[in-house]
Amino acid sequence: MQGEPMLRMQEIDKSFAGVRVLSRVSLELGRGEILGVVGENGAGKSTLMNVLGGVLRMDAGAMVLDGKPYAPASPKEASDAGVAFIHQELNLFSNLTVAENMFLDQFPTGFAGRIRFGQIRKAAAEYLTRYEVPARPDTRIEALPMGARQMVEIAKAVSFDSDVLIMDEPTSALSETEVSHLFRIIRQLRAQGKGIVYITHKMDEVFAITDEVSVYRDGEFLVREDEESQEIFVLLTGALVVERDAGVPGTPPAVLACISAEDGVAIVGEMAYLGALRRTASVRCSGMTRVLCLRPEHIDRIIDGFPMLTRVICTQFSRRLQETLQALSRFQARFALNPGRKVAQDGDVLFARGDSAPEQFITGPGAVRLERDGAPPEVLGPEAFPQGFLDLDAYLGGRPHAATARVEGMAFLAVLGLEDRPAVVRTFPELAIEVLERGRVAQ
Repeated sequence: MQGEPMLRMQEIDKSFAGVRVLSRVSLELGRGEILGVVGENGAGKSTLMNVLGGVLRMDAGAMVLDGKPYAPASPKEASDAGVAFIHQELNLFSNLTVAENMFLDQFPTGFAGRIRFGQIRKAAAEYLTRYEVPARPDTRIEALPMGARQMVEIAKAVSFDSDVLIMDEPTSALSETEVSHLFRIIRQLRAQGKGIVYITHKMDEVFAITDEVSVYRDGEFLVREDEESQEIFVLLTGALVVERDAGVPGTPPAVLACISAEDGVAIVGEMAYLGALRRTASVRCSGMTRVLCLRPEHIDRIIDGFPMLTRVICTQFSRRLQETLQALSRFQARFALNPGRKVAQDGDVLFARGDSAPEQFITGPGAVRLERDGAPPEVLGPEAFPQGFLDLDAYLGGRPHAATARVEGMAFLAVLGLEDRPAVVRTFPELAIEVLERGRVAQ
């Protein structure tokens, strides 16, 4: 998504008779974007869309539409605000004509309240022609095939000048030819700047039509990337998926880990709990999942009353530190270098754009945000840098840093000084040659 989203749904909760269907669910939609919402039956997809379309009221959370608070109490309020909901079960009267169905909620009237049927038929004909709907304004709905009825429903939604269109399983009763026609109309609406939420369970449609996919398992995200929070979550049953924004519009998030309760006691969020503050990844539930949420104010009671749980938390954090030290030791033994060690906190600036490079950082576990002038920031892990070196061009080539490097969350780093440059060149001659070649081309 580029620019500010036209629609934000934030931390939406919804329960029925004490059963939570949606818990802290968030969604964003941009102009000219097709957002696919995918999930198993019972995952909360339709409930979330019914909240957006004014059919249901949310229990908690907030929605913002075009920069203004949005909380429709009815489908009509949603329609008046520019949100149209095309349900899987079409809302058309089979005994009325196409034109009458399209303008049922907005009949133009004249003298003595008489409906101007001629004006209705003319306006309907314009929409039917624009979207290539195979129907005439004066044809009764009952005489149309299912595919044509679907197109009439879309033309009806657009006639309200809706900016957001929700399509719930729109291809469930369509032939392959009708699906292709529907996709052409959807792409046409996208080109007009409409935001479209496309609900489906068919993965081939997701990749064929959508720009971005939001996957919901039981409608629940535990934490979202970049939010500021410090809770730890102990997985009791089910599974969790840890993922990070790929940083490329239209690209699904990168899955970092899949954690199952069957593998034993598992904890997520200990880095934020111990001081990182901002989340460097999102965590969502997969299937029916139960977790125990531990907040910072609980720490004293946890230490006093749950020694086994405290041991698990400390063991997991200790294991991460040990893995880092082992990685640095392997690096030192392999390359005859003796780097220093640094644990960096969230927001720490390793170097700034334009600075000289008296030090070189080698990334371990953690992530680094690179900020360049005129370009969106990139959040990158160790695998994104050659041999883990953050900026060899500046370190070996004597050039100023081209970007500012800021720590995301918490990162473990090895640090090399100027005295280590000859050893780096000897150890990584191919990388050194690349740096020299780039410098020669730049000159």
